[in-house]
Amino acid sequence: MPKFSLLIASAFYEVKAYSPYITSLMSTLRVLEMAGVPYSYCEISGDSYVDRAKNAIVDKFLASSHTHLMIIDSDLGWDTEGFGRLLKAALSGAEVVAGAYVCKGEWDNYAVSPVTLGGEFVGNKDSGSLAIQAMSFPGGFVIYSREAFERTRPVLKTYDMDGPVLECFRCDITDNGVRLGEDIYFQRKYTEQGGKLYIIPDITITHYGTKGFEGNYDRYIKRRPGGPQYPVSIERLRYKHLNETAWIIGKGASLAQLTKQDIGDGPVIAISEAIIPVEGLGLSNPVYALQKDADPPDENPIAPPKKATLLVQEREVRDRHKDYKPRYIFDNPIDFDAPWNTTSANTALLIAQLFGCKKMVLVAFDACTKENYDTCHYNADGTCEIRPAAVNPKEEGVGWRQYRAGASGLKNYIQNKFLCVEWLTPGEQPVQAEQPQVQLVKG
Repeated sequence: MPKFSLLIASAFYEVKAYSPYITSLMSTLRVLEMAGVPYSYCEISGDSYVDRAKNAIVDKFLASSHTHLMIIDSDLGWDTEGFGRLLKAALSGAEVVAGAYVCKGEWDNYAVSPVTLGGEFVGNKDSGSLAIQAMSFPGGFVIYSREAFERTRPVLKTYDMDGPVLECFRCDITDNGVRLGEDIYFQRKYTEQGGKLYIIPDITITHYGTKGFEGNYDRYIKRRPGGPQYPVSIERLRYKHLNETAWIIGKGASLAQLTKQDIGDGPVIAISEAIIPVEGLGLSNPVYALQKDADPPDENPIAPPKKATLLVQEREVRDRHKDYKPRYIFDNPIDFDAPWNTTSANTALLIAQLFGCKKMVLVAFDACTKENYDTCHYNADGTCEIRPAAVNPKEEGVGWRQYRAGASGLKNYIQNKFLCVEWLTPGEQPVQAEQPQVQLVKG
């Protein structure tokens, strides 16, 4: 028997796989080839009973010469670096090790029961990547060693399926009426025999259904109460400005004409380098610098604000100005149930809603108010230049069609969410909101 070899297997009820599964699988196989790990692949198609399908997979594995089995659900996609961490844990001796993913439609639910001691996770770093011990977890992305099945064999039954098959997975009802899924059944039997279950938290896995639900358990647990990132999570700012008006500053050409008199009471959220002229106004308002997007490769990084509170999306610019204070991080999927690449303008609206603001005034969004797609770019020294939008694909810069699509998406979002919004173009009269103002209640 080889020192380490892997059988990768999936069950396909509808005899089809999601395309991200196929893409991720191909990348995973390349990783195994580069690492010199022997592997095989098998699938079970058309079986409507997932426990029976998984037992058939285990039977094939036990009859093979492979040392480890990886079962992957066909509705998942994953990052290859994360798979590498999982593989390292299995190579280091973890008998059962998994990656966690969110339940469909529930960004905050990973269905993981971690083992804790004194409020801290019980972990293991033998593989170089943190492995968290767990009592149970979803079984759609798991590596099992042959030892795990042999350890559990004495307490498992067999049944006939063209020959005796070990019943590792079984949908069961406990004596007190609780339904157990097929994965939990095996995990309980395995841990009762002294086995330990591990989760590699830093794997980005997307669970596909009506849309893709992406999650990374490592980012999730760090941001929860008690986690190392909780003190700087944007969740700490929820209802910070309850029933106030948020002033969201864009980068339209009219930004060059912004004056102190344009801004009323309430928090100011300046997008990207719009923070430079905003801080130059000397406002007494609470000021926030929203920096979400990665820096263009041909431009200097956006400078940190002077005094404003910095808001950074960790998914795209995780380490930007990491020593600056005050600084809060956010993650669009985790904090707002929104795609990671939601535009900065829409993200600013989401942040204003998290603040508890009852109204938003969008300032210098010329693409929405005047169909002017030129942008105002500020340099760190306070000088600015108006950059025309590219008219054709051969020109440098962002195309006007992209700005027009962004403006349309922003307007549609405002309309669909029934947000109370005014538009203000510096130098012109504001466009009043049509929606009624709503008084919010904290809770």
